[in-house]
Amino acid sequence: MQKNGTPPGILSAAAKAAMVGAAGGIAGAYLFGGEGTLPLLSMDVSIPVALGVALGSASFVGDYAAPMVLNMLPQSPGAVAAETMLLKPALTAAAAYGTVTLLIGPVEQPLQLLMLGAGAEVAGSYANSIVAPMIGLGPSDAQLIAETF
Repeated sequence: MQKNGTPPGILSAAAKAAMVGAAGGIAGAYLFGGEGTLPLLSMDVSIPVALGVALGSASFVGDYAAPMVLNMLPQSPGAVAAETMLLKPALTAAAAYGTVTLLIGPVEQPLQLLMLGAGAEVAGSYANSIVAPMIGLGPSDAQLIAETF
């Protein structure tokens, strides 16, 4: 998220969502098993791919929902970075649960899915903060957080 609380550009948000989806798909393969297929939008895809698409979509939604939620919270200059760091994984976890339920169907292990969503957001954001500046997609999260203080 940028300094003024606006969501990131579409290209950087899509790149970050791809990183989150990749992290979630890989972790989901270990958590839920990599064998078998799930129906995803009338196609049968492997479990890691379905989770990756769902978690990437959830991260994309979370990037645009976070500024709206942050504007509803009381603002203190010292807490904005902490609120952002806690809010983004929570929003992605909630969006992951909603996205997986919508795309795939009811979930047998909702707590594990929520933790997978939050963990994938953290891992994907970290990976994106390293890769994005290398390929010219914008400043890293560390630079954006440093600008808020």
